[in-house]
Amino acid sequence: LVEYTPSEGVQVMSLINTVYFKDRWTVKFRENKTQEDDFVLEDGQKVRHEFMNGSVPGTVYEGEGYTRGVLEMERGSMVFVLPEEGSSVQELAASAQKLSEAFTGGKEQAGYIQWHLPKFSFDASMQLSDTLQSLGVKLAFGPEADFTKMTDSAEGLFISSVTQNT
Repeated sequence: LVEYTPSEGVQVMSLINTVYFKDRWTVKFRENKTQEDDFVLEDGQKVRHEFMNGSVPGTVYEGEGYTRGVLEMERGSMVFVLPEEGSSVQELAASAQKLSEAFTGGKEQAGYIQWHLPKFSFDASMQLSDTLQSLGVKLAFGPEADFTKMTDSAEGLFISSVTQNT
């Protein structure tokens, strides 16, 4: 048992929340079609990586500087936007108008899409203390915070940081 006094700055509690997304393609990629190939990084460097391969009915949208395809999932869909060769993601996302066009515009062509998609996962960690304070959540981050409904020894308790992991 550790005795708490506010001046010591002891961490009293951690609240943990995780956002996790898991879904399945409606048309599944066959595992025996997964092959290693070169993935080209933004700087032009090539790395070997596993790619899922398959032909799926769908629509391709082509516009100035991009090609977009959509893969349906059981609970939604995943949109893939590929900058044209010789162009970068940053150039495509340089303005809100270009980015919006890449996700909503383009000339459509229906048919079978031959996907060559790298296997991937994504995670992120964001510090949200400043964001929450800029949105008006200020009292909870200072000595005037009132957490008496959460603990008997709430004197001096306040939030020191908020981290969101996804």
